[in-house]
Amino acid sequence: MATTTITVTHGRAADYTGNSGMTGRNVANRVGNLMAKIASGTAPVTSMTVSQANATATVTLSNVAGGVAASGSYALSGVGGTAASGTVTLAGGAGDVTIVTDGTSVGPVAFNTSDAQTALDCITALNANGTFAAKATASDGGSGVVLITWDTKGTVGNSKTLTASRTAGTATASGATLAGGAQGAVTVAINGTSVGPVDTTNLSDTDAATAVAAAIEANTTLGPLLVAVGSTTNVSLTWGTKGTAGNAVTLGAGTSATGTATRSGATLSSGVDCMSVTVGGVQVKLGSEGATDTDTATAMASALNADATVGGLVTATSALEVVTLTAIAAGPVGNLGLSATATSGTATASGTTLSGGTATTYTFGV
Repeated sequence: MATTTITVTHGRAADYTGNSGMTGRNVANRVGNLMAKIASGTAPVTSMTVSQANATATVTLSNVAGGVAASGSYALSGVGGTAASGTVTLAGGAGDVTIVTDGTSVGPVAFNTSDAQTALDCITALNANGTFAAKATASDGGSGVVLITWDTKGTVGNSKTLTASRTAGTATASGATLAGGAQGAVTVAINGTSVGPVDTTNLSDTDAATAVAAAIEANTTLGPLLVAVGSTTNVSLTWGTKGTAGNAVTLGAGTSATGTATRSGATLSSGVDCMSVTVGGVQVKLGSEGATDTDTATAMASALNADATVGGLVTATSALEVVTLTAIAAGPVGNLGLSATATSGTATASGTTLSGGTATTYTFGV
């Protein structure tokens, strides 16, 4: 609370002081009586002077060029789609083999020494058939097993028919159609906004990262707020505003229909503020520096004035690279604690407190 000092001049000593033997209460009563006389006009006031001062301080910036934007990522692995496939297993005989895939018949392939060798001959015959090779691939699925994989990933291959026959012994298809084809899709959630599913069915992990990054930047909510880049198999994210505020931006767990989309953490991280000023124990942070110290000083003054607490304690102005703080309340109450820090360069406070806040003094001439 501010201290008020009342000085009375040219009055009779008995009106406002007591002798050395009087108690403090007696002296207070005498002063009270004098004030009552002034109020009633019986001790007229011939002059009155009011004296008061507001505390002030400065923060001077020099080469303040700091601040780091928060960042994070999603690492993609195996997010492309899965191609449908099926098998034909040869066993128990020396017969010729015919395999029909999606209506394309290949064979009969003559028995050759063993089921294992005959299966390999079937693989060669299938891949040599132009119609079959344009849509599927045959490979070794193990001894006596022909593995047929649809070339186009995704569920489209699951409808492709598969049959096999043999003149002697058995040629057993794994099912009436190829199976196991799955669409690739990735979904991420940043700061509560979901992006996806992004179709990654026919993409490598690297291409999928680029596609997911593009979808994030195209999002009307997130696009203006951050930068997303597909970097190898990672979707790298950088918040658009420097400072620790970006460290609170959440990263939802990524989901992938096939494979994984692993977030770097529950939030973005590593954001660093440009500078801060603490007034009366309340810290106000500035995330991004301006192009010059003058710009940064202007932004810092605005941030101080906008703070719900500090804005009620001081008024901040800036001129060139200096932020000037003036206590709103006059008197010693405005001599608030003060400190300043900068990530790089310096932010130098004029003292550990605002200073110059003096008591209000009323001087009466009676």
